[in-house]
Amino acid sequence: MKKFIQSILLLTVFFLVGACSYTESPSQKNLIYEETISPNEKYVSSQEDIVYYTIQVFQDSDYTITVNSESNFALFKPAQYSIEYDQPVSKENIEIQWTTLMGSTEASEDDELTTAHISLSSNDEIFSERSINFINGALETIIDAIDSKK
Repeated sequence: MKKFIQSILLLTVFFLVGACSYTESPSQKNLIYEETISPNEKYVSSQEDIVYYTIQVFQDSDYTITVNSESNFALFKPAQYSIEYDQPVSKENIEIQWTTLMGSTEASEDDELTTAHISLSSNDEIFSERSINFINGALETIIDAIDSKK
């Protein structure tokens, strides 16, 4: 069972973290969508312990779409990706589905939301689907600790 969990964590890190790279903030782009959630707000007693995850979707004048992620979680490594597209998109073209580490859309104190699945569509057709994992740095720390014990 331990090897299975390690394998799942490793695959999650490679898939979710490897697919996204971070660049500078897209300040010259127009913000068309922003969503912020807190995975732990219901479960902490102190305001300072509340974690926030934010997804921002920008589009510039040549229709390049940039998806940016931000968080106050100490182990989060910012992720950003861009997509070339030939048409303008609006907030109606963007869907974000949040899931927990175990893949559920229903969060609990023991299985908090960790991943944003971002879908971009036009004319009822999805042209981009990607995921950003907000605990990517924590997963890397766990994997490093496991590897160091080998």
